Amino acid sequence: MLSEPIAKPMPGRLLEQWMMNEVRDAIHYAQSETRMFYWQTNNRAEVHLLLVRGQRIVGEIGIKALSKFSVAHLSTLRSFHLEHPRRRLLVVAMVEAPYKIEAVQVLPWSHFLSGVLPQILR
Repeated sequence: MLSEPIAKPMPGRLLEQWMMNEVRDAIHYAQSETRMFYWQTNNRAEVHLLLVRGQRIVGEIGIKALSKFSVAHLSTLRSFHLEHPRRRLLVVAMVEAPYKIEAVQVLPWSHFLSGVLPQILR
């Protein structure tokens, strides 16, 4: 018997882990040479997932367990965009429909997995 309650799950980390597994499986299934990386700025802001093929970054993806966003939630990807201004920036989230905030495309996780990820892996 447990003497203390089990800690509440952290939705953000659960979504990140689940998405990483789904992307890894999609890469394997597509027999793609795409590799997965994690990226962090000098001030410790992080992009959860960089997809790289050869020497080229083909996807920069933040993963957020949020259903509504503001510019403040996107500071990490904005930092990345300052260092890499030509990149397409994506956030995979618990939103119902795709939309854009500044240079960042916010996508429902299902839209990313079924539509955008297969295009990235080609």
